[in-house]
Order: sequence, then structure tokens, then C-alpha cells
Amino acid sequence: DLPQAASRFLKAKENKCQPATYCAWHTATNQCLDVNGSDAVCKWASAAQDCPEGGCFGIKFTLPSKFATRAANSPDPRPVAKCIDDAAPWNVDLEKLKVSDGTCPVSTDTQPRDFCKL
Repeated sequence: DLPQAASRFLKAKENKCQPATYCAWHTATNQCLDVNGSDAVCKWASAAQDCPEGGCFGIKFTLPSKFATRAANSPDPRPVAKCIDDAAPWNVDLEKLKVSDGTCPVSTDTQPRDFCKL
């Protein structure tokens, strides 16, 4: 039941607030806190939520009965891909920016300036 999702996930976080010898759930702040009142460690116990109590939530959508994909021989509506190597702000000469640490990049890592035209 989607209207109860928030409360179910909150309950799941509370249930994962472990270990009980070090962490405790504080309902006033909805946090899993350690014995010192910090969430630095215990918040990770409930950070990765699986399914809440009662089961997982999913989203379903149904396409209309007349839905159809583009016909095989119809034109592609997307714009034609083009190279932007000579257009600002992409026309930066990376060789001038290279840091000479002797490791990276090496000359074999670089592409020719006109790599789009290959």
C-alpha cells in the first residue's frame, strides 16, 4: 500500500538499528544513534534498505493498447550525431594542460585532434 510506504520504510530502519548493545532507535528524531548520541556509526546500520515489512514496493505502468514503436522504415527522429572537437568549449588542447608527472597521460593515451573524422 503506497500511502504507508514512508512509515513502513521508517519501521524497517528502526528494525535494522543494530547492534542493540551499541545502537538505539530514537523516535523523537527518527535516527539510529550510538550510546554517545551520535549517528556517525549507527546510521550505517539502516542506510541500505531492503524491502520494508510487508514486502517490496514496485512501480507498474501499462501502455495503451494502441501504443506502437516507430515503424522499421520510418525516419529516425533523433538529430544526426556530429563531432564537436572544433567547437567551444570542447576545443581545448589537452597537451598544453598535461602535468608532466611521467606517468599519465602517456602519448599512446592521446587521440589525434581529428579523431571524429576517422
